[in-house]
Amino acid sequence: MKPWVIARSADMVDPAERAFVEHIDGPAPDRLTYSSLLDKADCEALDRRAYAEARTWYLRGESDPTVVDGVSLGQAFEYHATIHFIRQYRAEVLLHRLLADTKGAQVLLRGVGEEWAVAARALGVAAVVERPEVPPSLMAGTHAPVPIRSQRAMGRLAGWRRDRNARLVLVEGPNWAVPYHAALMRGTGTHLIGPGRRVLMAALRGRAHTDVAWLCDVEPILGRDAAPDLPPDSARMAVEIAFGRVRPALSAWASAGRRAVHGGAAGERGVAVATQDVLPPNRAFLLGMKAAGGKVVTIEHGISGIYVEQVHSIADILAAWGEPQAEYHRGAGPQGLRVEAIGNQRLEAAVAAAGPGGSEPEGGQGGGADGREGGPAWDLVFFGQPTGNLAAGDWPETHLRALRFVEEYAAGHPNRRVAVKLHPATKAYGFAIPPIDHASLVNEDSIDLIRSSRVVAIVQSTTGLEAMALGRPVMQIKTVGYVGHPDFVSLSGAGAVADTAADFTEQAERLLSSRADYDSASESGRRYSRLFVTGLHEPGFAVARLNELVRSLM
Repeated sequence: MKPWVIARSADMVDPAERAFVEHIDGPAPDRLTYSSLLDKADCEALDRRAYAEARTWYLRGESDPTVVDGVSLGQAFEYHATIHFIRQYRAEVLLHRLLADTKGAQVLLRGVGEEWAVAARALGVAAVVERPEVPPSLMAGTHAPVPIRSQRAMGRLAGWRRDRNARLVLVEGPNWAVPYHAALMRGTGTHLIGPGRRVLMAALRGRAHTDVAWLCDVEPILGRDAAPDLPPDSARMAVEIAFGRVRPALSAWASAGRRAVHGGAAGERGVAVATQDVLPPNRAFLLGMKAAGGKVVTIEHGISGIYVEQVHSIADILAAWGEPQAEYHRGAGPQGLRVEAIGNQRLEAAVAAAGPGGSEPEGGQGGGADGREGGPAWDLVFFGQPTGNLAAGDWPETHLRALRFVEEYAAGHPNRRVAVKLHPATKAYGFAIPPIDHASLVNEDSIDLIRSSRVVAIVQSTTGLEAMALGRPVMQIKTVGYVGHPDFVSLSGAGAVADTAADFTEQAERLLSSRADYDSASESGRRYSRLFVTGLHEPGFAVARLNELVRSLM
C-alpha cells in the first residue's frame, strides 16, 4: 500500500506518489489540497472549536493557575494558542479523511510543520519525517523584536529628556501610527515601548520627554529547561509545551507593564496606546499595566475579527476606523469593551492631498485604450497577502491562485503595466511565493502605489478600502476557503469580483478600457469610503479624537 505524502510544495512529491500538498494552486490528479477535503462547515467548526479551547485550556474549573501578580499569562498567550489549536485540529481532520479508506497506511512528512506529526501521534498513525520541518507559519513569534543598532542610538538620544513620572505609554510604532504618537507626545512625559525609527525621529524633532525601552531587554534567556522537551501527542500538549517555554518571558513582560504605571497628580493614572494588543509580548505588557490600575487604548489598524469567538482586544477603548467596524466590534468584543470610531489619519492625509474632487492616477488617466498615453506608472497593482492561521479556511490556494490570475493577465496583455506588492509579513508567514515573471514585483508604500495606479486588485485587504477612498476602482479575487465575516470590501458592493482567471481579465479590461465604467466604480468606492471611515474629509479629526480619548482616561 502506497504511503500518503504530506508535502509543503508540489516539487517535493514524485509523480507516482499520492500526496496532500499545502502550497499548491488547486487539486490535481493524486495531488489533494485543502479544498479537496474541507468545506465551509468544516472550517467554521474547526475555528469555533479552536477559539473556545484557546480561552479555556489554561483554566482549571473556576481557577486560573497561570495568574501571576494579577495577570493571567494564559490569556496573554491566547493568540498564539489559537493559532496552535487551529493548525493542530485541522491537521487531525485532514489526516483522518486521507486515511479513512486506507487503514494502516504510513504517512511521510516533507517540509511541513510540527502539527502534522502531532496529529499523526494523536491518531496513532505511523509518520516518518523525511525532510526537516519548516518553522510554523505564524504572523509573529512569541519573542519581542530586537532593535537594530541605529534604533538603539536614536533611543538613547530620545531618552535624554526623560520624565520618570510619565503616565502615557506608547507601545510599538509602525509607520502608520507616527502621526498619532507624535501628537500624543506633545506636552506630556511618555514611555516609548519598542518604538520604530520614525516614532523616534518624531520624539527627537519634538524634543519630547521620553523614556525609551524595548521588551526584548526584559525577556529572560529561555533555556531548554523552561519546559519539558517532549514530543507532544495531542493538540493540548503541544500548546502547553509552547506556553511553558515562553512563560518566564510572559511573566517578565507583565512585570514591565506593572512598572510602567506611575502615580501622577491625584486621580490621574497611566494610559497605554497600543497599535495591536494580541501578540504575546505586547499583550502580557498591557495586561500588567491593567493589573496595576492602568488603562489601554488600542488603535485598530485594519479590520480585525472574523467570528465573535475570535481573539478579543484587551483594551478599555478600541479605536476603529468608522461606524461599520465599531458596530461589529461592539457585538463581537468582550463585555465592557468600549468601541469608538476615530477615523484614519493616514487616509485623511491622502484624501486631503488629493483635493475635493479626488485625484487622477499620477501622470493623468491616459487617453489611449492601452492606458499608456500620458498614463500612470501602473495600470493595475495587486496587493498580495500570505496565508494566515486565525481561520482554518485561509489556505495558500487562495493567494497562489490570485497571483496566477495576475500573472496570466500580465502575460496576455503585455501592453498593460501590472505590478504585485507582497504583504510585508509574507516571509514571517512562511508563504511560498511562485515565480513572478510577467508582472513587476514592487515594494513601495501602499498609498504611493495606489496613487500611481489606475486599478487596484486584492483578495481580502484593507488596502482595498484605502484604494476606494482615493478613487481607484477595486477588483476582489474570491477566496477558495471559508474565512468568516465580515469582509467589508465585499459588503461595500463597490468592487468587481473575480472567481476565475477569465473573470479577472474581463473585469480588468472593462475598467481600463471604458471611462464610464471606470468613473462609476471610482465614485461607488468613494461613497462607501465616506461611510466606512469617520471624519475622512476632516484633516486632523483622527488625531484629535484619539487625544480626547486618552485624556479622558487620564
